[in-house]
Amino acid sequence: MHGGKDKETQSLFAAGLEAALTQQEVDRLAPIDVGLLNLALLAVVQRLVEQAQTISEQDATIAQLKARLQGAAQPAPSTPSGKGA
Repeated sequence: MHGGKDKETQSLFAAGLEAALTQQEVDRLAPIDVGLLNLALLAVVQRLVEQAQTISEQDATIAQLKARLQGAAQPAPSTPSGKGA
């Protein structure tokens, strides 16, 4: 590869590692180096796994908070002011 191609490949690979490749970039990277494309795709998969794990952890936290709220003492209904009981 020559200077311009090297920079393009490096740029595409960097985008792949950030899981930020567009379809056009994937199409340009594939014929240049299939190994780099595979690494980029693995980076995308890793990022998806991390996001799924984060979502799962957030869902668990939400469930715990909801359980705490449901277990908390509920305020007793009060008589509206100005009305006799």
